[in-house]
Amino acid sequence: SKVYGDISAYQLKIKHTKQEKQLDVGLLGGLFELGYEENGWHLNVERFQYTGTGGILPETNFSIISKTDKDMQKETYDIRVGQLDLKGVSEVVANSGLLSKSHEAQLKGLAASGKLKALRIASTFDQENNRKLLAHARFNNISTKQYNKFPGVTNVSGSVWLDQNGGKLTLHTQAGSIDFGDLFRTPIKLEKVTGDINWWKYQDGWQVASTELKAENNEVKTLSNVSLYFPGNGPAYMDLYSSFSGSAQYKSNYLPVKIMNKPLIKWLDESIVSGVVSHGGAVYRGRLSEFPYRKPNGQFLVQFYTDNLVLDYQKNWPAIRDANFDATFDSKSIKIDLHLARLFSSAITKTRVGITDYHKPTVDITGEVTGGMADVVKFVVNSPLNISKELLDIRYGGRATTSIDLHVPLKKGQEVGYSGKVSVAKGEMQLIGDAVSLTNINGEVTFANSGFGSKNLTASIFNQPSAINIYSQVTKKGNKTYLATSGQTDIAKILKSFSIPAYKHSKGKMDWQAVLDFSDDKKKVPVLNIRSDLAGVAIDMPYPFNKKSSSKKDLSLKAYFKGGGSSDLYVQYGRKVSLAGRLAKNKAAFELERGHIRFANSEAILPNKKVLYITGSLRKFYPGRWVEHMSHYQHLQKQEKFDTPVLLNMRHLSVGIDEKKNRKDADVDPKDFPVVNGVVKDLVFDGMSLGKLSMDTVSYTHLTLPTNRGAGGGG
Repeated sequence: SKVYGDISAYQLKIKHTKQEKQLDVGLLGGLFELGYEENGWHLNVERFQYTGTGGILPETNFSIISKTDKDMQKETYDIRVGQLDLKGVSEVVANSGLLSKSHEAQLKGLAASGKLKALRIASTFDQENNRKLLAHARFNNISTKQYNKFPGVTNVSGSVWLDQNGGKLTLHTQAGSIDFGDLFRTPIKLEKVTGDINWWKYQDGWQVASTELKAENNEVKTLSNVSLYFPGNGPAYMDLYSSFSGSAQYKSNYLPVKIMNKPLIKWLDESIVSGVVSHGGAVYRGRLSEFPYRKPNGQFLVQFYTDNLVLDYQKNWPAIRDANFDATFDSKSIKIDLHLARLFSSAITKTRVGITDYHKPTVDITGEVTGGMADVVKFVVNSPLNISKELLDIRYGGRATTSIDLHVPLKKGQEVGYSGKVSVAKGEMQLIGDAVSLTNINGEVTFANSGFGSKNLTASIFNQPSAINIYSQVTKKGNKTYLATSGQTDIAKILKSFSIPAYKHSKGKMDWQAVLDFSDDKKKVPVLNIRSDLAGVAIDMPYPFNKKSSSKKDLSLKAYFKGGGSSDLYVQYGRKVSLAGRLAKNKAAFELERGHIRFANSEAILPNKKVLYITGSLRKFYPGRWVEHMSHYQHLQKQEKFDTPVLLNMRHLSVGIDEKKNRKDADVDPKDFPVVNGVVKDLVFDGMSLGKLSMDTVSYTHLTLPTNRGAGGGG
């Protein structure tokens, strides 16, 4: 027999004997068919509706078939549901009073949502109340919130099969996510999840396991084996191993920020710039309630290998590039071992980066860099070591190995600590456009927060072996670093290196002392100071540059490295001659861009425009001697025309005439003689005072310089 109908019941109050509170039903209804057979009955319901305690269930269809065997020993139920809204069912069940308070809180906390489809439940009972259960269903877009150490999920799809002893969950999820609460910054996106999760009864609890759970997105791919044990009483225990690969630039999404302090998180965010995690693995083993296992009560371990990583480990220090390394993260610390990396063009080897305690984070870096001397200087200049960037304009050669220890506190206001040494082999430095060469540099340079030092450092300067001392001095503006050396060199070699023609008339070896200041206080550029008393040196030039080898005359040379191939040169020769000039390298020689020659006790000042100033007082000027002297440099004058304007502003000039009878007047090609303008306030010619001389010259058509008494000139 069968009964058909359309039933709607309103304002029902239902209370099971085991319920603590009644279930208020606003509406319960649908189209039904109830049939009875010899050994059972069946119920088909279409457009089933429910409104009441906990919410509203969307319409669905279901059927129940009940059968009893001939001996009345077993009763079976076959329940089939077309579709269930998980959110509505969870809310109804959570508010039904059928659950314990703890299970009710858990169901509400998880806040499950999504769709169950094609649900089928088969259950068998016997006279002894033994129950057998078999169920399966498909599910779409299941989502839960993170609750009480259990991760939340979104948009999980798949199928489920279960019986009273266990079950199997098959996942095939698209565009989902998993939420570990405050362990990570945000839920982890999962574009694809596949795999099976099995569970079964184990001892007094339940065991859950998956051997090949695959998850991936556009940032990372993972393959996980996981096992969870839920005892009858006590906290859950998890044993997880996950392998992964991905892009290092997305590391911020996967940092366990809960167990790290803010300075460490900031450092990891900013220091790991890019790279590829070729492979890695994570281990999570312990009770969920005791994470993160800072005590030996569990294990949290992440290890991975990267390729082509850029590590910007500290602001204002050069970044490490193309790094291949192993990294290990555990519950308390980080350890990174670099197998190969690059600092500029040099190779980094034997390097470790470590943080011993997340709660008091200091980054410790110990490493070794092998490469060219140019990279060592580049590293120093691009670090906070108060070294001028103009050092990059110096040419370097040779090899160097740098060992360094860095201690980088991640807390604001604390100073970075550093120390190390540079071992140089056959190094070279070309200073002032190659005018000064240090070759065959060998030895060690040490550095630390306190400054620089050297050990057994030697070089060849002007082809002579010299000892080099590098040292630092503490000043109000920080540490200043110097390179000091000394030696004995043929003066002709020094003058020739600066393209000064006088080298052909200078003889003898000079003892000299030199100091290279790596960052001058005023000009903020490197400056080279060379001093000598010129003892033993003879200079065969007209006054005031002449000198006998038996006398001494102090020489001071100061060269500032301006960058771009130019240098500012200041020379003090004796007490009354000083020169200032800007030199630019042109091919193999220097050109004077601007300059100042001063015959006085005070120093020459470099002009700010293209001009050669001549100032001061010169009491012995013999044109004949200078013409004769300059005749030795005619081959040099023809190579490059001196076209810098000459401007006189002399207080006194005394022009003398030689008694030498056979010296002829010198006809000078006007094209080879610079335009001279200016004023001589007190001009004396051959002992005769002529007063003030003003010159306003545009060009020369003919020029003859008098060289002996009785000669004249025209122009």
